Amino acid sequence: MPSKNSPVKATSRRESEKVEKNIETEELNFGADRISPAILGMLMMAGAGLLGLVALGSLQIHAMGMELEAKESAVYGFQQSGNNITFEQYDEFIDDMRGENYYLIAGIIGGVAAVGMAGSSILFLNRRRPAAEVGIASNILAIIQAQWTSSIGSGLGSNIAPGLGNTYFLMGVTHSLVAGCCLLFVSSMVLTSAGRNSLRPWSEPDIIPRRKQKSEAKAEDE
Repeated sequence: MPSKNSPVKATSRRESEKVEKNIETEELNFGADRISPAILGMLMMAGAGLLGLVALGSLQIHAMGMELEAKESAVYGFQQSGNNITFEQYDEFIDDMRGENYYLIAGIIGGVAAVGMAGSSILFLNRRRPAAEVGIASNILAIIQAQWTSSIGSGLGSNIAPGLGNTYFLMGVTHSLVAGCCLLFVSSMVLTSAGRNSLRPWSEPDIIPRRKQKSEAKAEDE
């Protein structure tokens, strides 16, 4: 029977420690997904920029009205697409929208969603929680804004010219689909174990890369 300090016991102990170390390394490597958070971070940053510009434009129109050149350009675009809309009709439509506080509400909701997306982007790029939860809430707000603006815009536009109503309805559908796709991408970080393990709380250290883990384990063995 081998003694307590025999070479067999020492070898067995080293092998068991090596197995435990390898298991721990594999668990850390399983969550060391750096690509997905980086991609989602850039996606959220792009969404925050676009939505922020739209929100600022809406608040500006509510406060100061739409410039004459912008109205003429919009009417020209409608006419080029086959919609027989006059400048007077579009001017009346903008006044009705301002009277319903359309641009004010759309700007506030869009601004809050844009700030949330920017925060989610920063969290994703640093691989920190709660990046996914903030991103989910921001995209839900973006969908709510798209549906609300589509409902109000298409309703008021249809009373003046069918082309206006159809345009705002299609805009709402398009924006909802884009925000819905982003919502699905961000939700995958919560619904999958790999996505959850790729993010860490602020109090925990960053994830150790695979190569660094292997080099440290090899140095300890030597």
